[in-house]
Amino acid sequence: MANSAGVPAALRPASSLVGRSASHAPSRMPSCAPSRAGRWLGGLLWSVLAVCHLSACAPPREPHIELPALPERTDGAVTGDDAGSSPPDGSVHCATKQDCDDGIACTTDSCRKPGYCVHYTDNRACDDGVFCNGFELCDFRTGCRAGPSQTCDDQDACSIDSCNEAQRACIHAPRDFDHDGEVDFHCAGGTDCDDFDPTRGLRKPELCADQIDNDCDDQVDEQPCGRPAHDACSDALDVSAGGSFEVQLQGASSDYAVSCNPQASPDVVFSFQLKRPKDVTLVANGMLSDGSAETAVLTLQKTCGDRGSELECKQGFPADLRRRALPAGRYFVVASASAARTMVLRATFAAPTNAPTNTRCTAPRDVSAGGTFTGDFVDLTDVTQSTCADKGQPDLFYAFTLGKTQDVEIAALSQEGGRLTFSVRSSCQSGAAELACESSDPAQTRLHQLPAGQYLLVLEGPVSSEVSFVLNVAFLPPTPPPAGDDCNNPLPLTAGTAVSVNLGDLRDSVDTSCQLGGHDAVFVLDLSNASDLSVQLDAGNSTAVLALQKTCGQSSSELRCEVGQPVKARVRNLAAGRYFVVVEAPAAPSVGLQVMTLPPTHPVAVKGNDTCAKAFDIDPQGGLWSGNTAALHDDYHADCGAGSVAADAVYRLKLTMPMHVAARIDAVFDSVLYRFTDSGGGSAVCDGAAPEACDDDSAGGTQAELSEMLDAGTYYYVVDGFKGAPGGSYLFDVTVTAK
Repeated sequence: MANSAGVPAALRPASSLVGRSASHAPSRMPSCAPSRAGRWLGGLLWSVLAVCHLSACAPPREPHIELPALPERTDGAVTGDDAGSSPPDGSVHCATKQDCDDGIACTTDSCRKPGYCVHYTDNRACDDGVFCNGFELCDFRTGCRAGPSQTCDDQDACSIDSCNEAQRACIHAPRDFDHDGEVDFHCAGGTDCDDFDPTRGLRKPELCADQIDNDCDDQVDEQPCGRPAHDACSDALDVSAGGSFEVQLQGASSDYAVSCNPQASPDVVFSFQLKRPKDVTLVANGMLSDGSAETAVLTLQKTCGDRGSELECKQGFPADLRRRALPAGRYFVVASASAARTMVLRATFAAPTNAPTNTRCTAPRDVSAGGTFTGDFVDLTDVTQSTCADKGQPDLFYAFTLGKTQDVEIAALSQEGGRLTFSVRSSCQSGAAELACESSDPAQTRLHQLPAGQYLLVLEGPVSSEVSFVLNVAFLPPTPPPAGDDCNNPLPLTAGTAVSVNLGDLRDSVDTSCQLGGHDAVFVLDLSNASDLSVQLDAGNSTAVLALQKTCGQSSSELRCEVGQPVKARVRNLAAGRYFVVVEAPAAPSVGLQVMTLPPTHPVAVKGNDTCAKAFDIDPQGGLWSGNTAALHDDYHADCGAGSVAADAVYRLKLTMPMHVAARIDAVFDSVLYRFTDSGGGSAVCDGAAPEACDDDSAGGTQAELSEMLDAGTYYYVVDGFKGAPGGSYLFDVTVTAK
């Protein structure tokens, strides 16, 4: 059963009446609602009608009826036939009706002899003329307010109830939620066994091999059965008019081979006819049964089913295929997805556009005057590689000349959404110095005090979609770069002092092993004594990166690189000296950072923990342990690290309450770390069972880390090596925090 009430209009007169929201209006039973012509009922107070609703039209107890106002004299003098009597106790005295104005627009105010005020409500002044939002009432204390709303609820689960303003009536339609013309079979006369799926019903054909009872006869894939519509070239759906189209994919055959999907997947076919050249955009989503989307494949062919006639093939999430100035003619589109229930295709046809001319480094577009530039990456290829770009990103080239030192601000935004990349170089020559590289959504930066000269700007689009874009280039007076913008001017960081930094004014200038791609800030920290560090980085609801480096800008010198929301880390046993902290958060405008120094943790040497039965019990508060797997055996294997066929060591952690556990391996060998959960069988859980968590190299280099929220219980951590890695020494660092 569904209810739909109309949206209330603003009460009139708007300048003086009190407004209200329909979402807070009480409901009313339509069977007792008075007509609009008579619903004011000679000034009946709105509470009478509310009682009618609440008691389902039972006779109201002791209704209060407002007496009609006595006629007033036009000269404003007092009226009435009780002249000479005394005003009632507590009344408001008056000489004329102007003394009785209560500020409520829907009341009639008068001065009654022998000089006291009376007020009468008039519901007609509140009527907004809308049927479906119910009738409006006048409250002599607050003015116009919503009365009981029109719900149209007939208490019948087999009807879909709604209010039709045009007909000024309640509509009670048969229950048919999927709008396929068949009523839910739970209702009298119903034939639809799944009223949320328009492809199923007594009048629907049975489809082969989809494992669904399509025709609601309690049999699955029985003969005779057929193929879903548009499953073959002979039944291609014409989309020449453009728009969005959804066809059933479940039960479809894998008929046609395409170049960008070696795995055969169920496919359906569309076609379109062009009478003249057009720009064509085709976007496809494979929709799963739960309403989510999966990766789709699109191929454009001149001859349906002939891979040799394929013009382009795209795979993505969604699949996005575009052609510029496609010649007139008939074309076919084969769309496929491995597990989707339906395929949704959006087809757009537009006037043909000319291909850009700045597709080579030797022919860039001049943007020296600055401004806004638009374009797209349709039919473009990857010509050059920027340091922060992925292989396969299509390129466009721009150039600008500075006659004097200036700041240059650059921003690039995809109109459909998606990561763009741009780099600024000193010239077009191979190996030219790269002055900046940004890759984000949107990508933007400001180059400070750029000297006079000629520069090349390379703009790169996403690998999987040929999006359109807006590029802004502005030249501004020179300013020094802000502190923290790079390794040359780091922000000072003092242990125990919380700091915040605005990332919007900074560049992505420092490489880290776990970077997300975004503006970063650089801090410098000097330790006078050997210490542990407790670090917390907060970027609000955004994911952030924190890296601790010994040499700024060299990810190979990193002692820790963490990703989190927020980031909480403990770095143990650091020697006195200078360290650099690099932070970034692509989706946050600013971040907060605090570093605390703690007494250094010296590792505890562990031996003999060769199996889960001999596991070493680690402190539930965390700590630092050292060991060597060279003298141990290969007892356990995991599903990461190429099977982790190497000598291993085992630790056991017991938690009495839910905690966040960050366990990290720093080893001289290529390490792998995985975890088992004791569900009551003790150490036997490690024998033959697959671990619940496994990591290989996520901590950077050859190190491994598991950072998880764990419930109270007993856990076994296995320190292992990649495939046949030789054993060696390692540090096992465990940080346990409430989170």
